[in-house]
Amino acid sequence: MQTTYTETTGSTFYTNIDDQINTITANKLLKHEYVLLSPQSPKVVLDNGKTLLNFCANNYLGLADNHELISGVLTISNNAVTNTN
Repeated sequence: MQTTYTETTGSTFYTNIDDQINTITANKLLKHEYVLLSPQSPKVVLDNGKTLLNFCANNYLGLADNHELISGVLTISNNAVTNTN
């Protein structure tokens, strides 16, 4: 059995949180995140090798794997670090 945070702190707040998480889990409502091996795109590859359709909106512009954008951000970041006083 896993030790919860409330068992080590005795906090009522954390006891309530633990109870809510246990209820959500018991009702099979807990959402598990997928680990993606591919960039965000209409189809993504999961860590178990499955390919799924991706209806997620956080890459709606398609910039998550844009190599020019990534290179530009890295250049700006490196310049900011080296020009810090």
